[in-house]
Amino acid sequence: MQLRKFAILLYPLALAACQSTVVERLPEGTVADCPAEWRGAFIALDDHGARDGDFAMFVANDCTIEPLSADPKDGPPAELRLHPRFLAASGGAIVLFADPEVRQLLELREDELRPPESQWPFHWTRDGKVLSLEAPDHRRIATLIVNGGIEGTTHWNSKQEGFNILRGEPAALREVLANGDLFEERQPIRVEYVGAKRDDAVRAQRKAAKDGKAQ
Repeated sequence: MQLRKFAILLYPLALAACQSTVVERLPEGTVADCPAEWRGAFIALDDHGARDGDFAMFVANDCTIEPLSADPKDGPPAELRLHPRFLAASGGAIVLFADPEVRQLLELREDELRPPESQWPFHWTRDGKVLSLEAPDHRRIATLIVNGGIEGTTHWNSKQEGFNILRGEPAALREVLANGDLFEERQPIRVEYVGAKRDDAVRAQRKAAKDGKAQ
């Protein structure tokens, strides 16, 4: 399974190549309005909280995300942009990414079982300069679907590979995502704010990459 080097850093997304959960359509109340906490330049943090030069991103005022890689050969296509949507739910703030964009980011093949409008949901928080994204707890969601706790379908080839599709009308999907317990708190994606301009991300990324090689 091919994954770009920088995606390995973003563990929950890399894991999503084998395990994932999507909603079949945008939930009720989803908006494109960009939260202030998302705008600007960010660089990824590793498990120890140190900056990692393999991945950075710049988020424009309209929340269009430009992924940045220290090595163009291992990074995403230069033209790739992500266009997240946001949902304020009782269980916390949710961000959703369109399935085609995530597939391009992670180099995943298309899957005819997934609805064309499916979205990848994450619970997000901002603490100081650090933006964190928590992926769904895929195995727990699979169990809830099988036991009739939530509406959806689950497709697993083995204990390690499979995916879930949360189904229902937009209002019902909003209620499902409002359950904060559906998201995995361990090993979130974490990126640190480094400035308001794209060049701030590029500079921080180059310095982190240089520092990493010096170690």
